[in-house]
Amino acid sequence: MKKLLILLGLSVLSISCAQQKQLVNSLSCQNKIAVQYDNSKAKGAMATGNKKSVVVFFMNDFNDKIKGFINGKQRFSGEVLTNETSGKSDKNFTYDYSNDKSLPILKIEKEDGGCFDIEVKKRYKLIYIFYDSNQGWIVRFSNKYYVDN
Repeated sequence: MKKLLILLGLSVLSISCAQQKQLVNSLSCQNKIAVQYDNSKAKGAMATGNKKSVVVFFMNDFNDKIKGFINGKQRFSGEVLTNETSGKSDKNFTYDYSNDKSLPILKIEKEDGGCFDIEVKKRYKLIYIFYDSNQGWIVRFSNKYYVDN
């Protein structure tokens, strides 16, 4: 019985440390988005500062012209290329929504017409955007900066 309780405790611990993931419908684009919530408390650089701002990072598998919108207004436009060594791009943009009446809607469009849009989550200050030609869009909400070792 004691071994069973220990195994159950370890199972709960490993589940709670993992990223939560779900498929959600894009608000206006006709697709689903894989949404992840990084709740890790691991050591590293954590986002601090303005409680009503968000930084959007473009991560893996990009080789496209991308536009980023917040509440319908364009906030980013540029070519996003993934670095072959790090697997990341160096593109991002920041938005301060402290004067907005509601949580902002983030929309990302690729030049080929692929897109997604989703409401920003108040609890998270960082949004990592991934694109996979097989899986589609992946959005990861986090408060942890990802740095190369």
